[in-house]
Amino acid sequence: MTLKDKCTFLEERIRRLSEIGLALSREDDTNVIFELIMEEAKNITHADGRTLYMKSDDGKTMNFEILRTDSTNTVMGGTSGKKITFPPVQLYDDNGRANMNHINTYVAHTGKTLNIQDAYKEEGFDFSGTIAIDKSSGYRSQSILNVPLKNHEDDIIGVMQLLNSIDQKTGKVQSFTAEMQELVESLSSQGAVALTNKRLIAQQKKLFEYLNLYIKKNGIAPSFEEMKEFLGLRSKSGIHRLIKALEERGFIRRLPHRARALEVIKLPNESSVSGRKDKSLDTDPTNVVRGHFSLRHAERAPEHLLSSSVTLPLFGQIAAGTPNEALQDPNRFIDVPSSMVGKQDCYALEIAGDSMTDA
Repeated sequence: MTLKDKCTFLEERIRRLSEIGLALSREDDTNVIFELIMEEAKNITHADGRTLYMKSDDGKTMNFEILRTDSTNTVMGGTSGKKITFPPVQLYDDNGRANMNHINTYVAHTGKTLNIQDAYKEEGFDFSGTIAIDKSSGYRSQSILNVPLKNHEDDIIGVMQLLNSIDQKTGKVQSFTAEMQELVESLSSQGAVALTNKRLIAQQKKLFEYLNLYIKKNGIAPSFEEMKEFLGLRSKSGIHRLIKALEERGFIRRLPHRARALEVIKLPNESSVSGRKDKSLDTDPTNVVRGHFSLRHAERAPEHLLSSSVTLPLFGQIAAGTPNEALQDPNRFIDVPSSMVGKQDCYALEIAGDSMTDA
């Protein structure tokens, strides 16, 4: 390939990545998003086989979402309607240790791409399952490219596996080139960010509906623990992010120096509590809560129902006896008795060490 041909090729690939990015941002069906990613990966690498694994909600397994192999006419998962019967891949062993023997779990744990020239000759990973499937089907797995689906927060939400890149001139299996790997990594990142955004929008909508109905029924907002359980999240940090997003977009507000003091101030596509029309949702941007929730405005919680504790931001950790800078972590909070907090803005610091014991 001449330099001019290579430049033309890269320009075309960049154009396609821009087009796929736009398509991903507009699509709402998760299965279609998955298939857009896989189809473009095929266009880039001419991979005969393509499998998409997604991390389970509890973070313990990698589940098969899409499986395609052109030479064997295998189409499973996604919009095909044909269920994938292979069991999930375990991310941890029975003792809770990270499973690093499988190439997919290795990529899921480390976030590092694996580019393997020949699975049968590769050392350090367990390919017994792959070889067993090859024997039963008559297939020959050779070159493999495993790429993490890593979103804008560096969270790994899945792994894309490409199998047997086909040389378009000879029809023979070839290795995945460095250029292919770089483009697929960019594509995977685009897909992960798009999918994360869709999930966040869905979670924000679900949490908003829950908040509005809960406040209307009980006169007070649910606790962060109740919200975490309702959404099935593993930690409260995810709730804090969702609450912050809803607050920034003007749907709710937090009343200062009070626990469980959230107030709904407007609904999507309706007037706010103050009577002002929400113009920001008329254009239906992708980064805000969308849809018609069919809910009514919530009343402010009675004062006597508010809890006696206050949630404060935990800005960071400082060493006991040694001054140093405390850097804010926006995802950490702590509940303290309201009697400890005045009317001024407050925050909390965590002290490491024992020099302040009994002080």
